[in-house]
Amino acid sequence: MSVKANVNGDKTWKFAVSNWAEYTNTKAKLSNAGKEGYIFAGVYRDFESEDIMKMMGVYMIDGLAPSPRLIHKMQPWSKQWMNGNDFIAECMGSQYEQTYYSVRHFFGCQDPFLIPPTKEKCPSVKVDEFFHWYRHVWKVAWVLGQKVSIDKQMCKMQGRSEYKTRCGKYKRLGGGIQADCIADDGFIYDFYFHNEPPDMM
Repeated sequence: MSVKANVNGDKTWKFAVSNWAEYTNTKAKLSNAGKEGYIFAGVYRDFESEDIMKMMGVYMIDGLAPSPRLIHKMQPWSKQWMNGNDFIAECMGSQYEQTYYSVRHFFGCQDPFLIPPTKEKCPSVKVDEFFHWYRHVWKVAWVLGQKVSIDKQMCKMQGRSEYKTRCGKYKRLGGGIQADCIADDGFIYDFYFHNEPPDMM
């Protein structure tokens, strides 16, 4: 049964990595992954929350120290001496290649049975609940001081998007999605993307 998108967010929904694992497994089942004659026949296995967290960790480390290919990070130093990482290789195990390709094909952080609303109501529907969780948990994690700052912030991105904004020819930042942010001592307390509809709550 399809579910409707939580367009405005009730700010109490608890985000969990287990949801990502469930959504990823559901997308794989819809593609008959692992079955004879279909993608990853005989080698696909369902994801656990731990598998998703491991992959998130690999992406974070690769963001700090990029490699030409992400899969290089999952190999031991003895096999990939330039970009290998023994710690990551031990965590990912011998099936790292299959895990990597399965995540690339099926990873989802939104319910695949969700009925997407119109772009005018929810332009970021695929990651909307993720943003709502950020807005909820960041307020719990930080106590604002007496002085705060409110300003625009650019979330840098690659690729094409109708919402992408160019910073100007003389700025090195490039293009991305702009957001209005409330910040305190370098910590983002709340944010609101320019492509989102006005919040009437």
